[in-house]
Amino acid sequence: MDISRDSDVAGFSLHPDGNRFAIGVGTAKRDIWLLEGFAGGGH
Repeated sequence: MDISRDSDVAGFSLHPDGNRFAIGVGTAKRDIWLLEGFAGGGH
């Protein structure tokens, strides 16, 4: 199984026969946003 280093692995389910399993694999998209002139959260 080839899984990228950037992947998130979540969940694990073993089949009752003990010979198979399932996992969830995904890659989250991460962005950085810079806001100019934003009033903020009202603090």
